[in-house]
Amino acid sequence: MGLPDEGHSGARGSLSLAAIALLLGVAFVVAPVGLAGGGYGGGFFGSAALSSSVADNFVALWHSGDRAMPAGMNDLVQYWRRYHVAKAVLAGLLVVVLAAWATRLWKSSTDSAIATRRQRVAGAAGATVTAAGFGAALLLMANVQGAVAPLSSVLTLLPPAVDDPAVGQARAQVSQQLRAHGTPRPVLAHMINDFGNYHAVLAASAVVLACATVAVGDVVGRSFVTTARSDRAARRKKALASTVFAMVGIGVLVLAAANVGNAADPARALLLFYAG
Repeated sequence: MGLPDEGHSGARGSLSLAAIALLLGVAFVVAPVGLAGGGYGGGFFGSAALSSSVADNFVALWHSGDRAMPAGMNDLVQYWRRYHVAKAVLAGLLVVVLAAWATRLWKSSTDSAIATRRQRVAGAAGATVTAAGFGAALLLMANVQGAVAPLSSVLTLLPPAVDDPAVGQARAQVSQQLRAHGTPRPVLAHMINDFGNYHAVLAASAVVLACATVAVGDVVGRSFVTTARSDRAARRKKALASTVFAMVGIGVLVLAAANVGNAADPARALLLFYAG
């Protein structure tokens, strides 16, 4: 009699985690703009007012020539920091919930006490939730990056030069000064330093994610070794999962290495960005 009760309890637990994950996913999309304030409109990023503000304040920042940001750009950067902090918190909570849900599903998929069909369903669901959890971890990384280096992050929203001649002129001047390799103006030095931080944060968080992914793969691999040879289905699932985690970890390390290069030479990376 105990097993059915445990099965119902497990199903209720999975449904609760699914509901929480759904609420966090919706909140991640719709809540940060309101939580950050700033009056830049609603929607995923904000309204057209945000894009227009980025363009106008970038031009003002560049022509100021000063390391200290004009008031308008400072307000915009602080708003963007708050926006990414809110999204990072929500993404972090989502990672935790999805990890707990995936763990529960994977355990069900290798539980010999339940029907084979239920094991297959749990395994497919576990793979899907695991992929979603990895996606949430990437979102967490990107938003930590934006919170630490909000100036570089918000400038990725600059409109194309063809849509705004003033922005195009400022971008061309940035590129010209970067190519000159002389002592940069204070404002350019600030932009270079922030861009270095932007990539350094992503490199560090990618290393953390890679280590976590490889560690999970190692745990699954050890579980494979201790699984009875007669349980071929469970062994296949664990072997496949361990391999996938290891490959994903290596891929994330490649991402980290690319960003280490940009962090080490942010002026070159910034030139590539502004030169298109």
